[in-house]
Amino acid sequence: MKLDGLLPDSEDDEQLEERECFENKYYAIIAQAECILGTESVPSTNLRSLKLLGEPTEHWDTLIIYMVVSKLDDSTERAWEKHRSELGLGEQQKDGKVVVQSEVERACQEDFVLNTRRDPQGRFIVKIPFSESPTLLGDSYTQAYRRLVALEKRLSRSTNCAQLYKAFIDEYISLGHMDRIHDFPTPHYFMPHFCVFNENSTTTKLRVVFDASAKSTSDKSLNDLQMVGPPIQGDLFAILLRFRENAYIACADIEKMYRQVLIDVSQRDLQLILWRSNPAAPLEIYRLNTVTYGTASAPFLSVRCLRQLAMECNDVDVKRIITHDFYVDDMITGSDDKDELLKLCEKTANVLSTGCFPLRKWVFNFKNDSLPSSHTLKDLSLGEPGIGLTYPPQSKTLGLSWISQSDQLNYQSKVRLPSTKITKRVILSTISQIFDPLGLLSPTIMTVKILLQRLWLLKTDWDTQLPEEVADEFKRFLSNLDVLSCLRIPRHTFTKHHIRAELHIFTDASQKAYGACAYIRTLTQNGSVSEGQY
Repeated sequence: MKLDGLLPDSEDDEQLEERECFENKYYAIIAQAECILGTESVPSTNLRSLKLLGEPTEHWDTLIIYMVVSKLDDSTERAWEKHRSELGLGEQQKDGKVVVQSEVERACQEDFVLNTRRDPQGRFIVKIPFSESPTLLGDSYTQAYRRLVALEKRLSRSTNCAQLYKAFIDEYISLGHMDRIHDFPTPHYFMPHFCVFNENSTTTKLRVVFDASAKSTSDKSLNDLQMVGPPIQGDLFAILLRFRENAYIACADIEKMYRQVLIDVSQRDLQLILWRSNPAAPLEIYRLNTVTYGTASAPFLSVRCLRQLAMECNDVDVKRIITHDFYVDDMITGSDDKDELLKLCEKTANVLSTGCFPLRKWVFNFKNDSLPSSHTLKDLSLGEPGIGLTYPPQSKTLGLSWISQSDQLNYQSKVRLPSTKITKRVILSTISQIFDPLGLLSPTIMTVKILLQRLWLLKTDWDTQLPEEVADEFKRFLSNLDVLSCLRIPRHTFTKHHIRAELHIFTDASQKAYGACAYIRTLTQNGSVSEGQY
């Protein structure tokens, strides 16, 4: 990557001096970056590993540019700003940090602003943001019918699943979220559908997912044609850190968040499905009317509607909660004043209701009469399943939860010893299902990561059965995970009414691993001291 183009050619002495200063800083930081990323001719081990794992590396230049800009002084920053537009990059704020946006992401934002409106009840009506024309879609009916028949065969083997599936579809119809139709224009798109069963859900055990990635006969799917949009949901790590700061906590989620947003009538024929209550019944065609779970732009469209409510809100505190304390449909907020928190919750719920986003499943760590808690255990793997994580959604081997009554964090273990042979793929899959965003279990999880590191060094194939001693070591790790369910970690890390807070960080390393641990130390007016792992 060259510096040419970032600054104009300078002519006078002052401009030459400014350019030379810029170049010195620029190339010094590029040298550091190349130690990490390597160069095009000699990529580093890190970059080669990313390519082997399928990570996109074509935009590393943009990343390096951003690393440079974040380290430069104000005068050089102004020079960068002057020429940033020439590189096709936009910016937005996210949790106080500047996030670089691509041209496509900016186009998606502009599409939302131009095409979004509200109905008389305040409900948002959006358009699917397309990067390519839907006329490129081929036949999708045949595949949708074939997959419906396959689905019916699977459901015939489980009466319970079949009943839940039918109940889900019936609810969809009764709420007006889809309508039966008899004819449809071109272009149109039929989405196959399948179910995801979540036995730990307190509301919806079975969720129907619509597969908008299914290819039509033109080798294009509905998702292929959509702009995904920038990731504008709150930062999960930042939300969980703030979750540990306040004495009083409130959690809730938005009921059926995606389906509270309507798709413009002109685009609904791109969301067709086939359905019948049983294989002997006549085949029926339905058109989905709302933002659909399984479409590429659904997370952006629904979260962007929330952000719009925040932008239009005049209450600074409610604006902050909607902008920073939501991860997709989950809200986690707090305050050191119990009464103030309840008022904030009520005001936030009122603002969201103006956009037809009802809050439900309230959880507090204290008793109250205005918004009584409906649950005592809150799963902290926030957001809709499959959003920002994996799709289709996976179950977690180990998940972080909050016990509201005792105000403690704990880990729910769902360990299942693999019934198949132990391979490197099985081990990596298990590690990826451990949800520990705060890193509190790092000393325990590190053992299996070191095991995986050994397998990388041995160049073991992904699906080759591992030696018995390695498999036994992995099984011992899984069996020991159950013990972690006994852990109880205080959620609140700050002392109430403290006058001083200190962050202490300890680090260490060995040949096999390195780590860091952060503690918050607070001091009160009367001299009492409290420490908590952060």
